[in-house]
Amino acid sequence: MSGIAGYIRTTESPDSELLGRMADTIRYGETGRLDTWEDVTAGLCLVTHPPRGKTLPPQPVFNADKSLAVMLLGRIYGYDGLKKELIKSGHEFLHEDSDAEFVLRLYEEIGEKAFAALNGTFCLAVYNTRSRELLLVNDRFGSYALYYHLDTNGALLFGTQVYSILQSKELTPKLNIDAVYEFFALQRVLGTKTYYQDIHYLLPATVLRYRDGTISFDTYFQRIYHEEERSENYYAGKLTELLKTVVARKTKGDYRYGILLSGGMDSRVILAASENSPVCFTVGDYENREVKTAKIIAAAAGSKHVVLTRGADHYADMLDESVAIGDGMYSFEHSHFIGFFDRFKEECDVLMHGNVPEVLLRGANLPSGKNIFSMKYPIKLSENTLAETFLRHKKYSVFKRHPEKLFRESHASVMKERVLNSLNEVFKGADNFVEHLSDKYLWPETYYISRAPTFLNDSHLRAYMNPCASLLLDNDILDLHLKMPPSMRATTRIWNKALERLSPEIAAIPDANTGLSPVVNPVIGYLYTRYRKTKEKLVRLLRPGKVAHPSHVEGSWPNFARLIRHNKKLSDRLYKTINDPKCLDPDIFNIEQINEMFADHMSGKANHKFFLLLILTYGSR
Repeated sequence: MSGIAGYIRTTESPDSELLGRMADTIRYGETGRLDTWEDVTAGLCLVTHPPRGKTLPPQPVFNADKSLAVMLLGRIYGYDGLKKELIKSGHEFLHEDSDAEFVLRLYEEIGEKAFAALNGTFCLAVYNTRSRELLLVNDRFGSYALYYHLDTNGALLFGTQVYSILQSKELTPKLNIDAVYEFFALQRVLGTKTYYQDIHYLLPATVLRYRDGTISFDTYFQRIYHEEERSENYYAGKLTELLKTVVARKTKGDYRYGILLSGGMDSRVILAASENSPVCFTVGDYENREVKTAKIIAAAAGSKHVVLTRGADHYADMLDESVAIGDGMYSFEHSHFIGFFDRFKEECDVLMHGNVPEVLLRGANLPSGKNIFSMKYPIKLSENTLAETFLRHKKYSVFKRHPEKLFRESHASVMKERVLNSLNEVFKGADNFVEHLSDKYLWPETYYISRAPTFLNDSHLRAYMNPCASLLLDNDILDLHLKMPPSMRATTRIWNKALERLSPEIAAIPDANTGLSPVVNPVIGYLYTRYRKTKEKLVRLLRPGKVAHPSHVEGSWPNFARLIRHNKKLSDRLYKTINDPKCLDPDIFNIEQINEMFADHMSGKANHKFFLLLILTYGSR
């Protein structure tokens, strides 16, 4: 896996064995390059996936007198101008294309002001070999989850995986029960928590400073909303040009690029904005509507299209690896592409997707309900009930399905209150930055991007591929988000207008979900979607042999409720997980009730797929 980990102590006691174990936790397969380095107080390790034919210098990179070392995970973009200025100032670059060396030279020149000037997806360590000071820094999005632990002896351990920190023999992990409640209510862990009381998540745009056994924090970028009232056409024009700029910025170099393409909106916009023709990959269990639509989009862009078909045991086979990559804090089924990386590498060096616009620019995650006619309607937000609304209406929230029944009474009775307290704490953190309640409601996703349930879809790609996954995690995209009025971000209108301007041909291709062009009236699109889904249900009932397996659907992902029922390997693993006290603590979980839920699901009496998938994830940690 592309990852970074390490330790630093106040005593001169290097620990190569610990560093080796930490390195093992961030390396999956045998293709990633491992860099390790130690001195008498600190150890750093890094796993990267250089593009085909690219030889990058080993890390960390050092300044001339070896007093500064920089180890960088990820990529920095668009710094050619700054690099020329540094060269004019007398800085010598020993390597032609080393992002870590650029960060080192910029840090030498302007100190910690350098971090605000970096545009990219990264986390990095800056170590002063003389003062024994270590800085850990991440990007404005926190696009790599980075965790840390300061022990009672003043030693700091850190890593892009919690499991790296657990390699310390001096750490006795204690369960954070609030994190467990949150996972089973919202399919995510909130704020800076992990499953362990003394291991924490580093907030975005943060500098963690370690010196002499203590840590402190600084924020180098404040995510303050400052909306500018402009017309829709103005913002559509800005977004159109920005998309072209960002895609061009991130697809430079003599590499083969690939993109994960569905029949929906986000990845097709990136494809429309690209001057290249990246290879398009679509997952489908058969030649379904999603595959057919993606094939048409790829053809319109002049791109090669590759269909990836899952085996019957795909999700059962990738379970353990998926859970390990996400530290059990992301429901495992989001690692859809484990098992396909050899095929990806045959066609491309860098793999891209368009995961972010839905959250930042399309208003997809604003709260909505349904009326008697099954029409969506926006839910009015109130400061006093914001957490309750989030709990009941947020996408991926399963609270309305009563997760408290999974727990023993002592836990079930306090679960809701504790989750609401956690949510209110997260919302409180937005008070100084947002003006509108809609932006406050979205704060757990727009600010904590790498805590979202679907983040595993990004991080598992980095386990095997060059880390250019979330193409639109870009400072300029974020700046536009902060300027655009909420009304402009509450719908897909601006996004659709930009798509039309980028490529009218691609814009006219029907959406795989609605069967209509993405630029049609959204009410018509929603009604037609309901009609199509109803029709598909009838076809499945009347013509059960139309698809090869009951879990197959017209989209990219299977029907997990039916997959659990019909895949013996998956259901057997579920049964063993539920009844293994090492997986589910019977003092916390109501094992009898969970077994009843499992039996009801398997018989078709109920649909408990969300809880069963979460149980598999949590229990397989």
